[in-house]
Amino acid sequence: MSNPADNARAFLADQWAELSHVQPSPRPWQMPFTAGVTTALPLLIGWWLGHEAEGGAAALGTMIFAYLTPSDLTRRLTTLMACAFGITFAFALGQLAAILAPALAPLTITLVAIAATVMCRYLRQGPPAGLFFVMACAIGLFITPDPSHFAQRTGILFLGTALAFVTGTLYSLFILWHRPFTPDRPQAPLNRLTLGFEPVMIGVACGLSLWLALFLGLEKPFWAPISCLTVVQAISLRKVWTRHMHRVIGTVVGLGLASFMLAHPLHGWPLALLIGGLTCVVEMLIVRHFGTAVIFITPLAIALSEAQAKAGIAPDMLIKARLWDTVVGCGVALVFGVAMHHPALRRRMMRKAD
Repeated sequence: MSNPADNARAFLADQWAELSHVQPSPRPWQMPFTAGVTTALPLLIGWWLGHEAEGGAAALGTMIFAYLTPSDLTRRLTTLMACAFGITFAFALGQLAAILAPALAPLTITLVAIAATVMCRYLRQGPPAGLFFVMACAIGLFITPDPSHFAQRTGILFLGTALAFVTGTLYSLFILWHRPFTPDRPQAPLNRLTLGFEPVMIGVACGLSLWLALFLGLEKPFWAPISCLTVVQAISLRKVWTRHMHRVIGTVVGLGLASFMLAHPLHGWPLALLIGGLTCVVEMLIVRHFGTAVIFITPLAIALSEAQAKAGIAPDMLIKARLWDTVVGCGVALVFGVAMHHPALRRRMMRKAD
């Protein structure tokens, strides 16, 4: 007969092993370094030209650099182009919804999350998967709606994606010259479960988290679907739970760094170097340990979003808003993750697909 105390200790030990496990990184050091430089460049240019907010918008577009996965040159460049148009469309759609029908913000996020998840799975893209597409749409939804600035804002973000395409091409040529690509074993074929049921569940979770954040009157509701997507798109229920814990704990610790950053606000080239450095650190850690990466993702996300704002909110309110949005987003993601990975429901969806 098993001892309940021993079972509890074994369970806690298993959970700790999962939460603290560090993966080996397949990335060469040049990848995170180039990602940091790519993100910092538009901010430096914006500061030099006296348009820091526009530099922040372009920096958001450079995030497509994160979608460079080990593959041949053709697939790398095709993926970058697809991501460039995808993130630009998501940002433009968010702005249009804010201008024409603000009440449809949750539906807009839902549709973008579904489309981004399907696209990333079709392209065999792992993390960050649909994250930056949903982030771009969410920021577009909650910046000040202004039809006269729609084309300018969209064009500036697209210029950021163009910069990332150039640096991504140069990096790919360099790394493939030194490390020729060797194809991995064939991956499992995609089906209606992975391209239909799961993307819809992920999209609805993101839309519901935004609706709930709006209903609760949270100060920065666009962070809720971003947090939700990060957790709910995990490949298994165990990974959903692990991502949930990593996201909550990492955000709490990261908010300590963000508090220090907001108490000593930076502008101009110091802000550009900070955002570039944080991007570099995140890209080094994200494949090793997600929870540790989140510690630096939190101040990075705050710095990027505030870099585009003409006027921000008080630091203490910003910290509280980020915390509550994370709690709401991760809570919704956990509920939908349990439902999405329920064996009986998945078997039923597979039978319908057949």
